[in-house]
Amino acid sequence: MFKPKLLSLLIATCLLTACSGSDDKDDTTPIPEPTPPTEYAHNVTGQVSYIGAIAGANVCVDLNQDLSCSEGEPSTTTDTDGKYQIDWKSETEKPNYYLLANWVDSAPSSSRSALAVSAASGYANTSTTGNVNIVALPDHAGYINALTNIEFSRYRKMIEADLTPQQVIEFRAKLKTLYASGFKQVEADLFSLSPEITLQPTFIDTLLLHDYLLNLTNERTVEILAAIEVLIAAFEAFENLILGYGFGTDAYLQTNPVAVTNKVENTLVSFGYMEAPIDDKAMNSVDWDNVYSSMHNQTDASHVLNIATVRNSHFVSLDYGNADQTLTGVFSGDAVMIFDNTSGEEVPTECWNEPMKKWINTSRNDQGYVLKEPVIEGNQLKTVYAGTEVPVEINFHKYQNTAADWQDLLANLPSDLKLASLSWPSQIYRMDIKQTADVLCREEDPTTYETGVETASELSTGLIVELLWPFAYPESYVEDSTNKFTILDSFGQPESQHEWSISTSQNGGKLLTITEIVEDPIASQMVQPSYYLVTSNLLTEVELNTAFDTTDNKQLYRFTYDQSFSNTLHNHFKSLAK
Repeated sequence: MFKPKLLSLLIATCLLTACSGSDDKDDTTPIPEPTPPTEYAHNVTGQVSYIGAIAGANVCVDLNQDLSCSEGEPSTTTDTDGKYQIDWKSETEKPNYYLLANWVDSAPSSSRSALAVSAASGYANTSTTGNVNIVALPDHAGYINALTNIEFSRYRKMIEADLTPQQVIEFRAKLKTLYASGFKQVEADLFSLSPEITLQPTFIDTLLLHDYLLNLTNERTVEILAAIEVLIAAFEAFENLILGYGFGTDAYLQTNPVAVTNKVENTLVSFGYMEAPIDDKAMNSVDWDNVYSSMHNQTDASHVLNIATVRNSHFVSLDYGNADQTLTGVFSGDAVMIFDNTSGEEVPTECWNEPMKKWINTSRNDQGYVLKEPVIEGNQLKTVYAGTEVPVEINFHKYQNTAADWQDLLANLPSDLKLASLSWPSQIYRMDIKQTADVLCREEDPTTYETGVETASELSTGLIVELLWPFAYPESYVEDSTNKFTILDSFGQPESQHEWSISTSQNGGKLLTITEIVEDPIASQMVQPSYYLVTSNLLTEVELNTAFDTTDNKQLYRFTYDQSFSNTLHNHFKSLAK
């Protein structure tokens, strides 16, 4: 009973004396006052421009680098010149940040719409149409513009690619050199663009084209340099496409032109960024080389196969590299006729050029006419009828000889031609051709007839027969009606029947058209009308090349291919006639 009481007493005593075993002196250690944090003052001044200076833009210092202006992050608004200044303090001596500018564009449908600015940079734009967001890095010296935004997009690609800090420095230096070249700016001042520079049409067009290419290349390769290298390498080709379109860069790019996509893919292939174009149906540079060598070479010797079917008969024409000869053939049941047509001596011809109001012979250089260079858009070649401004469009459909679609097409070709038995080239190109208006041509020294009448309204059937069928006038023809007549043979039997009409020609004059009437539908396909310009006291023989679109005739085929295949086709058709 004694020990517990003693233990309680000892505990109580210890609590009263703090069990220190010391004397009564105060041994409390003073707590030091905390050192106030160091504050650093920061200042950014600069200018926001895109297409001109941007007034009223919201600018912020994106300290957490989340590509948004968060609450509490330093911000301001640009003045009328696009200039701004932001002052703030922080405990970090050298903070990392991005500079963000955003505004609502008052003309989003124009070239100021920025096309791909937000999408290309990776800076998400989820606001309404017309909202523009652009970014700059701290070392852009406060400038925020299209080029800082483009460089930022490439910088983000570098970070995503896990490049080392040294590699990032090297890449950015190379990009700066490339962008200075692509945008034709002084490298040292590349990012300090003045608003005046950004208003220049050439700068705007280059920016629109680059942003379009940036999206295309991003879809096809992860290479950081791809877009600007494509721009520089193919700039002249893109310029020609845009000029050929005729409505400006912005309007052209809004059509999502296949021609640009093809050129981008071909350029990426040549740089080794892609193994082959994505679309095997798209014409590439090799295909166009094949087409040009087979159709538009310097010797004018084409390599083209035409096949037309009328009822149960098939007509073939083959240009096989001989400018003076064409193989033609008719397949009708068991009857096969194959022969070579010789063109004979070339007669100088000229065609009516309506804008110039005169006849043009393209082999002469003394008439002020310059033939437009063909323009390629996707799988389409745009040109004009030589000597005129009449548009001609050729659409190419590309086939691989082992592909199912080519085998299906071969199966649809007339079996009498036995074309499926041939070993076709690896690439074959079917063409659809469209001539949008009639073209009037004549020999440079044309055949003429004196009529003795002043106007076309004074022409009569008797006068026409007297001039053009003098052997039948006056007794060996019959006037069937006002504009129809029959020529009789030496026995007084009908030999041929014709009708004639008067219309307005392409040069504004009157045109006499005489057509033989043929009842047989196959033979009627071969009939070519005769045309004469009617002027005071004169008929002048001309040719009228009427507008056409081969897509209207589903039984008409036109092919070109590697020119080496022409000899195979020529021998093949010749063998069918034996």
